[in-house]
Amino acid sequence: MLDLGVIAVVFGTIFLVELPDKTFIAALVLSTRYPALAVWLGVGTAFLVQTLVAVTAGALATLLPKELLTGVALTWQIMYRAGIQLGAELLLPVLLAVSILALFGRHAARASVAPLGYLLFAIPFWDYFTPYAQWATTKVAQVLLRVVGVPAYFQGSRVQIPAGEFEISGGCSGLHYMIVALALAVFLGELRRDGWKLRLRWCVIALVAALVVNWVRVFVIILAGHLTHMEHYLVKESHYGFGWVLFLLVIITLFAAERRAPPPAAPTNIPPYGPGNEPRAIGWRVVAALLISVPLAMNVLIRARTPVLAAATSPGATANRCIPMATQSDWAPQHRFADRDQRLGFDCGGVDIESYSAWYREQHMRKKLDAYDNHFAGEATVVSSEVETVNGRPFQALRLEDRGQSALLWISYRVAEREFTNPVAAQFWYSFNTMFTLRSPVSLAVAARAQCAADCDKARAALEQFANGGGIP
Repeated sequence: MLDLGVIAVVFGTIFLVELPDKTFIAALVLSTRYPALAVWLGVGTAFLVQTLVAVTAGALATLLPKELLTGVALTWQIMYRAGIQLGAELLLPVLLAVSILALFGRHAARASVAPLGYLLFAIPFWDYFTPYAQWATTKVAQVLLRVVGVPAYFQGSRVQIPAGEFEISGGCSGLHYMIVALALAVFLGELRRDGWKLRLRWCVIALVAALVVNWVRVFVIILAGHLTHMEHYLVKESHYGFGWVLFLLVIITLFAAERRAPPPAAPTNIPPYGPGNEPRAIGWRVVAALLISVPLAMNVLIRARTPVLAAATSPGATANRCIPMATQSDWAPQHRFADRDQRLGFDCGGVDIESYSAWYREQHMRKKLDAYDNHFAGEATVVSSEVETVNGRPFQALRLEDRGQSALLWISYRVAEREFTNPVAAQFWYSFNTMFTLRSPVSLAVAARAQCAADCDKARAALEQFANGGGIP
């Protein structure tokens, strides 16, 4: 039952806090430029989403450790079976932290935050920051070259100077310097047992120093190329070691700042255990250990019940009025870790059609429909993409261009008798199926390619006839 007193207190608190807030000012300004109803709906929707997120987070914070552990463990299992490697890797430190909380209490969990958080430096989500670091390095190099009077023309990440051309690639973004610098800063703060504010200061110092060192490195290399007509060792041979020599300046900066910072005060009068910090009972630890082992037990059972692939069959000529023939094109589709694949060729009324099918008995990280090494288009350029539906079966229809020749490529994925055009969606469907059935359904990735002649209308009609006749598994 709703408590009107609580509702009144919450309303009064939020109303008084938000009245002079910047959100109030933003809504006021927007209302002077746009229709009031549209602004009201937009602001209301934003507050609704924000409030839902905050209330959900607060509710999760009140969950008991075993319930939180169950949720994290099952979420990790979903990510693992869906082949979402980054999601599974990011959840691993969280799973370990919640496991320590459930087994040993809050005091031990709090002490494990920094060591477990250190695992984040080994997870490749940092690559998402490369374009931003690359953009910043390019802009700074542009400013510095203008300051010293070096004529330079910038086009994206390429730098044209009178003596030659440079490219500020992703490897020149300085991201590896920033990761190492941040790792050193976090390690320094943990060794000193600093408070969170001082630890944040170490990270800011390390990050800024790493950025500046990388900017100087790129600027010096371009300047050396300009002054020596691209004959300098840093330009002709290697500048890898030069960057790490400069990185010593980051380490020197960190340790110089550390020597000037007073040591943190030793904690006093801290009881060994408090509410929520007491050691867990044996029964509780047994339950937590069983919950932690749930993903392992599920994967062992799923793997033991992996299905056997049925014998491959070739579509006959009478099924789709296409005559089987040897594949002769240079089309090279690949599903590296498929349990079985099959490539067939057909002559369908003067249109050459090739099909490729890849079957998976099970999926997990590195063995999945959307694996990095998997491809259907090969070296061809994708000109357009749309969805074609034939007899209720959806296909991702691509138009390809390769060395002046056009081709159509239809792609489809099937998991547990359901069709998909998006491999990631198919992987999640596979993951949910294994969660509820504890069995691994067979997954299929299939593509059919038709070469275009004068135009692609005839090739499209031939592909549709081929799919209608059962040519595509």
